Amino acid sequence: MDGFFYFHPDSLKENDYIPPVVFTKYSKLNKPVLTGENISTAEHITLDYDEYFFSLSFSALNYIQPSKNKYAYMLEGFDKDWIELGNERKVTFTNLDPGEYVLKIKASNNDGLWNEQGASLGITVIPPFWMTWWFRSILVAIFLSIGPIIYYRRVTALKKEQVRQREFSRKLIESQEAERKRIAAELHDGLGQS
Repeated sequence: MDGFFYFHPDSLKENDYIPPVVFTKYSKLNKPVLTGENISTAEHITLDYDEYFFSLSFSALNYIQPSKNKYAYMLEGFDKDWIELGNERKVTFTNLDPGEYVLKIKASNNDGLWNEQGASLGITVIPPFWMTWWFRSILVAIFLSIGPIIYYRRVTALKKEQVRQREFSRKLIESQEAERKRIAAELHDGLGQS
């Protein structure tokens, strides 16, 4: 309409540019994180256990029909295979267990040529204090020290109970002996008066 378009179909070539992948944004609890270094150059991020919701955005640097760029990610230490995202440029994670992870992102250009190298980012989720080895060691030490204390108290209580029962038995025998002597004396006196 209102013009003329002319081209040679055999001159059209596939895009053979392998697009590099860069991280563009980092958010924790839906708030952008402003760090001293740019997230695109960061190699590692560290999260506390209570920063349970975070997301990372990324982009393939291919400007020929960027809406046709495709993405996939894999979180090593969590995922077994690549997860395809289509043209979605953001991943969100919730409730990762404490540990070490590596987020790998790969992207393709508009003609489906993938950058298998992609980008990667180390992620460390710091465990809460009650899940650390030193806290568990302290608990084991407390348990091992409380065990003998409980045993000693129980043995002491049993010995006291045994002493109390012996004393009770001795008093019972003495009272029975006193009663026998009293009855014997009354019988003796009663027979003597007769």
